[in-house]
Amino acid sequence: FFCLGRNVEKYPEIFDRIQQEGHVVGNHSYSHPDGWRTGKTKYVEDIERAAKLIPGTLFRPPYGRIRPIQIKALKERYQIVMWDFMCWDFKKRTTEGDCLKSVKKYCRSGSVIIFHDTNNDQGRIISELPGIIDWFEKNDLNFMKLSC
Repeated sequence: FFCLGRNVEKYPEIFDRIQQEGHVVGNHSYSHPDGWRTGKTKYVEDIERAAKLIPGTLFRPPYGRIRPIQIKALKERYQIVMWDFMCWDFKKRTTEGDCLKSVKKYCRSGSVIIFHDTNNDQGRIISELPGIIDWFEKNDLNFMKLSC
């Protein structure tokens, strides 16, 4: 689970539960800055603020946007994790069933998949996950934890 620092502060009991259940947590910044629109110093400070709340060395850049100068500043301390598939679950135009269809079409062995837990899409993801998990199992694809 890549978490925002502001949400860890707001919902510490959920963050604690994620860890207690054995999931790996990673830093997704404090306030979700866009790396292409944020200067290096401000960007790194935001990640470091989140690091005070989120243990480990995994970092996933918000929006998948990070500039080389930001990578250089962060790569000594963090393992930067990108992805190869996003089902756009946070978009209002994404309807129930769209995520499963996209997973079936685009995911493959080794895929790193992004799902979101924001209020506007939480119900959609909860309803789609059983079908997505079932599809992976039927196709002999396993879920693995990222190592940090």
